[in-house]
Amino acid sequence: FGATKAVTNFFAGTLSDRYGRKPVLIAGWLAGLPVPLLLIWAPSWGWIVAANILLGVNQGLAWSTTVIMKVDLAWGLFPLLFATAGLSLGQIGALAALYPAVWGIGQLATGPLSDRYGRKPFIVTGMLTQAAALAWTAAATTFAPGAVAAVLLGAGTAMVYPTLLAAIGDVAHPTWRARAVGVYRLWRDGGFAAGALLAGILADTYGIRTATALVAGLTAASGILAAIRMYETHHQRTGHGRNPCETGVRPRTGR
Repeated sequence: FGATKAVTNFFAGTLSDRYGRKPVLIAGWLAGLPVPLLLIWAPSWGWIVAANILLGVNQGLAWSTTVIMKVDLAWGLFPLLFATAGLSLGQIGALAALYPAVWGIGQLATGPLSDRYGRKPFIVTGMLTQAAALAWTAAATTFAPGAVAAVLLGAGTAMVYPTLLAAIGDVAHPTWRARAVGVYRLWRDGGFAAGALLAGILADTYGIRTATALVAGLTAASGILAAIRMYETHHQRTGHGRNPCETGVRPRTGR
């Protein structure tokens, strides 16, 4: 499953650029339809392997294309904003590429750092950094400030994205961890839909720059709320689950 999904992820982007998002998404879900039947009626392990291959194709095509479609929409207003400022298509493309590049590379560092220093500092700092980047974007009228804003936005997302999910894993017991992740992803992915509608309504009513500034305010409020209400979840920071030898406490012998 993992190998098939990885290989399919590689080709999903190229296929969606060539044939469009919708055909690739449909193909991914069609590949997944036989999986339950193969598992139910499998007479041998060969059928199980075939089901895992189809499931890998399904998730490689469907998940990658869904993310691409979201990026096509999360980046709907920004290109329009930069276009109204008179930037060229090449400059707009560079700004659109800076954010995911910094995000993707940055989380290679922020993930391990959150294991060492805890989740909360990165979540709070990341949200506030994103808010500052959005406010900067709303005020940017030339390429250089827009590039700084894109880098800041990518850095903030790199701090938040891996640590939020890690925080769920820290506190969720294996018996109900899947439900916890499901609830988290419901609220997180629901934000894509709610945010898109809110941003569109605000942009139509008040203009793109004002809409971006208002979203920056909401993001800052989220960071402040996390700073006030969130507690540290990583056991190495809270002291739970430490090895007694590491803390200098000798385990009892039972007497």
